[in-house]
Amino acid sequence: MANTICVIVVPLITMIIYSLIYQKPSGFKIRPKGIVILLYLFSSTVILLSLYYSASESRNLSIDEVCRKKTGNQADESYIYIKNNGDLSCSTKRLYLSDSDRYLKSQELVETQIAPKESLKIILAGKGSPSIKKNGNSTLYLSDSIGIIDSLSVPPLMPDQSYVNTPSGWKTVNNNAFGVSSPIFSAESGFYSKPFNLSILSPDGHDIYYTLDGTVPTLDSIRYSGPIKVVDRSPENNSLRNIRNVIPNYKSEWDESNAASPVDKAFIVRAVCIDSNGECSPVVTNSFFINLDKYKSSNVISLVADPEDLFGENGIYSNGAEYDQWNETHSETDTVDEDDIPEANWEKSGMDWERVAVFDYYENGEEQIKQLTGIRIQGHGSRENALKRFSVFSRKQYSGSKYFDKSLFSDGPTHSVVLRPGDHQALIQALCSDRDVLTMPPKRITLFLNGEFWYEAFMFEKPNLRYISNHYNVNTANIAIVKNGQHGTEVHDGSNPYELIYEFPESNPLEDNNNYSKYDEIIDIQSFIDSTCIQVYIANMDYQEEWNNYLWHTIDKEDSSYGDTRWRWGLYDMDNNGQALSDEYVVDATYKINPFKMHGKYQEWPLSEWNIFSRLRANDEFCRKFVLSFMDIVNTVFRMDNVNEKIRKLQITDDNIGSFYSHRAEYVVPFVAEEFELRGTTGTVLLTSNRSGTPISLNTISPKLDNGKWDGIYFTDYPVIVRSNDVGFDHWEITSDGVTTTTSESEVEISVTEGGITINAIYE
Repeated sequence: MANTICVIVVPLITMIIYSLIYQKPSGFKIRPKGIVILLYLFSSTVILLSLYYSASESRNLSIDEVCRKKTGNQADESYIYIKNNGDLSCSTKRLYLSDSDRYLKSQELVETQIAPKESLKIILAGKGSPSIKKNGNSTLYLSDSIGIIDSLSVPPLMPDQSYVNTPSGWKTVNNNAFGVSSPIFSAESGFYSKPFNLSILSPDGHDIYYTLDGTVPTLDSIRYSGPIKVVDRSPENNSLRNIRNVIPNYKSEWDESNAASPVDKAFIVRAVCIDSNGECSPVVTNSFFINLDKYKSSNVISLVADPEDLFGENGIYSNGAEYDQWNETHSETDTVDEDDIPEANWEKSGMDWERVAVFDYYENGEEQIKQLTGIRIQGHGSRENALKRFSVFSRKQYSGSKYFDKSLFSDGPTHSVVLRPGDHQALIQALCSDRDVLTMPPKRITLFLNGEFWYEAFMFEKPNLRYISNHYNVNTANIAIVKNGQHGTEVHDGSNPYELIYEFPESNPLEDNNNYSKYDEIIDIQSFIDSTCIQVYIANMDYQEEWNNYLWHTIDKEDSSYGDTRWRWGLYDMDNNGQALSDEYVVDATYKINPFKMHGKYQEWPLSEWNIFSRLRANDEFCRKFVLSFMDIVNTVFRMDNVNEKIRKLQITDDNIGSFYSHRAEYVVPFVAEEFELRGTTGTVLLTSNRSGTPISLNTISPKLDNGKWDGIYFTDYPVIVRSNDVGFDHWEITSDGVTTTTSESEVEISVTEGGITINAIYE
């Protein structure tokens, strides 16, 4: 379109300008009225181009749902949802709806903004508004000043029915407000000590149909005729765990233990009321845990989805028909090009591979949340496992809200979560939540899939745009995320693009303090230090600066603490501490790994040679901050009493994890000394005060003073910095080598000696 404008408008303007100017022997002369006409042409061209570029944002809009209501009353009106599929907010100025392609401006939208991936509800009311016909034959048009953006042919819709764009295509669905009432169960979801008879009632006297295998009930399902015996189904043979075509080489690599021994099972009942016209009520899904009180003290999730959506030909959990057909015609010994292997369903991602499921969540045996959600397969290499990870999303199109009915964590509303095993991932996220890195605090959960025990795992909030927005108080539409060196979505990075992280140090030596300061405006250097210190300590050899990394920033500046556009780090995929060590290195224990000198199987060089670290390493201030921050983390985050407390709370039973942390400090601290060429020794820093709690900050930490004291080990090469945190501070008493000095400065720098120092904070 822009090229078309240029091809037509520019020559036309050139011809007009030439006609307004004539040449005399002495040169060119503008005709008297030429200036006015030229200004008019210039302003018209600017307006035309601005209209085009503003309209181009609206190209990402689409009609996402249409609902036909019963009447035209103010409280009961038809509506549509407009969705912004782009990655930038889009204005609705000069956007229109119509049911005729001859006149596209029937209803002008009220001016507002639609955030990326969000939808806007438009009421179809008033003179000229598009109509949705009962017998179909309606086409809705969304347009802007350029022309038609999107159109939708609407099928016949009964009152209170919607035509919805779902991950599996457009579908006609019944809304909660339509005429057929939901069935009423005689017992609620939950834990029961013994079997019982379940009765189901239709408030309107309609027929009831139900299923016991997770499928959505229809007229072809079991017709309810009397109470259902709800029993403990655990002794029954496993069903879902018997399905084999969910991993690549299931013929030879299938683990029979997945299906051999029956696992615990909940009793799932799904029921619906259907009237004589075939109209359905909303489906009611209940999960009953019989004789399973051992799970009452756990956080339990019952995830129920139609088995076809999980394990069918287009199921998100299965290999899929195309892959299985290819697998049948190839032997595992065949030499094949990986590019010729069809992509399995579980490898695919995006909204097209999201399915609807009931998310039923319990704490201490009490149901906390039950709502419709969207689920996807989550992870990278773990997708090949038989017991796969899930992402769960709360969306308006399923439950009417983009957030779960109740917050699943302590810091604000929850939009989406990940369900995944991984003791070490959970431990690291829990340990490091107070550092300058993005973390996802875990909750241990027990997952049942369609009533069948699936695994013990952890639930994390997904570190997506909404999570960052809620956590750091920044605008969702103004956030860019990079994982594994790639943008999660196609977005621009404003004046601070991701590539600048690597390009700036190449041409601006960071040993120069001016360049170092400028680089601190590109990245949050403290966040980089914290992330790197953690990776070094845990010996994560599956990480490097552009792999298994997680970075985010605000695209444009905002008036908030984290709205400065600097790139910050997050902790991502922390499972493989030491397990991915390159074969050229031999250690008899993972706690002996030196990441500064060794590299992983998927890395080409050790940490000391990495792009960012090696250049920052040349700056003296960076070295000081890194060493002090590392020892802060050693003395707090990875202190054994803190590690053991988190292991206990997360119910981690892997002895290897406890063994690693009990030995790691004695090896990794000397590794840091060697890397930073420290010449001193270590000494104890003892903090005391006449106040308890956290009245003192030391470098980057505010340690808790139990019984008025705390101690840690620090290198003598760099002085430590202490600051007073509380009002009423009077003075410091500093004892070193038997000599005590005092100062009333609230922040002081103190040298560490081999014999240790005592820093006593005195408050009024």
